[in-house]
Amino acid sequence: MSRFNLIDEKWIPVRFPDGTRDELGIRDTLLRAEEIQSIEDPSPLVVAALYRFLLAVLYRALEGPTDIDQAKELFRNGFPANKITGYLDKWRDRFWLFDEEYPFGQNPNVPKKAVEPWTKLTAEYNATSNKVLFDHVDTGNPGSRTPSECTRWLLATLNFSLSGGRGYYPSP
Repeated sequence: MSRFNLIDEKWIPVRFPDGTRDELGIRDTLLRAEEIQSIEDPSPLVVAALYRFLLAVLYRALEGPTDIDQAKELFRNGFPANKITGYLDKWRDRFWLFDEEYPFGQNPNVPKKAVEPWTKLTAEYNATSNKVLFDHVDTGNPGSRTPSECTRWLLATLNFSLSGGRGYYPSP
């Protein structure tokens, strides 16, 4: 059932200097970084989480920079595509959003009866235990959202949830 690989699927919302917008996967976002003006999402938490996540992937792929001179070199010459591609190829099986063994950023052992709606991932929408002014999503029947949206909210939740997160122990 492995489905929606974050390396290739389009899920990171970017804006280019000419004003056009698109969604890119991890590989294209990192390899086309010089062409991208910014990452944009209606949620500031998502934007910050995406930048932080991409920076973490870069540090792992490039094994650095470890000092200011290496950082300057990367800034001048761009990212070495072979290192990024090699890293992403090596860990490809860990970037599946839906996977029986290693779903990205999730605990695959949550009991079916404990599963909650997608609204639990967001600060902007109500969850089962709180209400947000002007948000009228019915948590009993919230409808569906795209894997792209859920991936962005998942990263924001992993980065900004306080006091054990809004998820399930032992989730990250």
